[in-house]
Amino acid sequence: MNKRVLVIEDEERLRRVVQVHLSAAGFEVETAGSAEAAVPRLDWAGIVLTDLRLPGEDGLALVARIQSMRPGMPVVVMTAFGSVETAVAAMKAGAADFVQKPFSLDHLQTVIEKAFEVKALREENQRLREELGGRYQIDN
Repeated sequence: MNKRVLVIEDEERLRRVVQVHLSAAGFEVETAGSAEAAVPRLDWAGIVLTDLRLPGEDGLALVARIQSMRPGMPVVVMTAFGSVETAVAAMKAGAADFVQKPFSLDHLQTVIEKAFEVKALREENQRLREELGGRYQIDN
């Protein structure tokens, strides 16, 4: 499985710090400063890490858009403007997890690793279901 993370963050300094940390942890990382710049890179990504407040398109709309384009794509939302209501809205839009700024880079790395583990389990589950379905299919 690819360990590719697409980081969408309009604050350049934070975007770069996250990129350097995740790259050092063994992830392939690409970055974008807006939703518009990120959308063409979705096919490359294994998961998406996005800010909730972005120029042009807000993060919740982006999460829903990603889920319509790439169903099941794990999306981790980060924001400095977090509340329980915001976290619930992000999860309802299809986010896999929610991280409140400021966060430790180690915590963020753990969240990203967990998202990849869940993705791998879902893909394995799907593969096994397809394998079992083919094996026990009844011919008419």
